[in-house]
Amino acid sequence: MEGIIEGHSNQRFRFDTRPLKNDCKKGYFKTKADKIVFDIKNQFIIVDVQELHQYLKDHKLKKVYLEELISNLEWSIILPKYRKPGL
Repeated sequence: MEGIIEGHSNQRFRFDTRPLKNDCKKGYFKTKADKIVFDIKNQFIIVDVQELHQYLKDHKLKKVYLEELISNLEWSIILPKYRKPGL
């Protein structure tokens, strides 16, 4: 999926929006996506792919928890999901 992050920049990004499976999201180092989107409860959490890959390499990790990424990566955005009025 491709688009912009409203209110954050006019730059176009490619997003990896694949859903979680068993509370886990697998990623690939050869992805063409710029950002990864995690659809969690009432929010979207977006992290930068290049920074994530560097973090995994630097710390020699194969598995990481989302809370750890949010607190340790410089580029992450948490966006609330919008609800339609009356729902």
